[in-house]
Parts: sequence; structure tokens; C-alpha cells
Amino acid sequence: MKESFFRLRSQFTEEIIFKKNSDFKDRKIKLKVSHKLEINNIDETSSSVRLIFNIFTEEELAVSPFFISITQLGEFEYPSDLDRTDLENLLNINAPAVLLSYIRGLISQITAFSGYPALIIPLINFAK
Repeated sequence: MKESFFRLRSQFTEEIIFKKNSDFKDRKIKLKVSHKLEINNIDETSSSVRLIFNIFTEEELAVSPFFISITQLGEFEYPSDLDRTDLENLLNINAPAVLLSYIRGLISQITAFSGYPALIIPLINFAK
């Protein structure tokens, strides 16, 4: 198997915010997710990528079952001669997809421990 030239060097959860609406009445609701991506170049062969992933908003807490915000940070390595367009695609599409895989597991655990069924977030196409 050939090793990828775009590698995750390290990752960690920077922040988790969870607020439960104990007054929420069980009813069918549409899940509202949003995300923000921050990319910082460290040097010519590495960048840090921060993915902030939210389910609902704090302002919507009165009409939603909970609010979750998770910030996951990853440091990615790549060759210095990588084409800039390819690098931008890797950092804006591939990197958040990798970080989301960690966030998805956290969300499932948090919701399960809070008394709700474990919420499994679907995969997201960051190319759009």
C-alpha cells in the first residue's frame, strides 16, 4: 500500500460545548448543522486546520433539544513542491473530512450520554 503524501501529523479536540434543553418536548425536528474552517500555514510543508462544527445554535436552544459545538484542530504535512491548487483542495476538502471523522464519534457519545439516542452525523461533502 502506498502512503499518502498528505498526512495528518496530529489532531486534538480544542473545545466542546454541550447545552441540553431539558424542557424540550419530543417531536420531529430537522437537524441544523453548520461549520467554519480556519487554515493557518505553519511553514512550507505543514498547515494547521481548525474545524468548528455546530449542531443547532445557542440562540435556537429554546426550540431545539440541545446545542453542540466542537472544535477539532489538526496539523497536516505535505511536500513543499505540491501544486498550490492541489494544496488548497486538500486543506479545504480533505482536511475537514478527516477532522469530521473525529467529531462524528464525539457527537454520538455526547448525545448518548445525555439521554438522547446516539446521533450519527452523516458524511459531509466539503467540495460543495
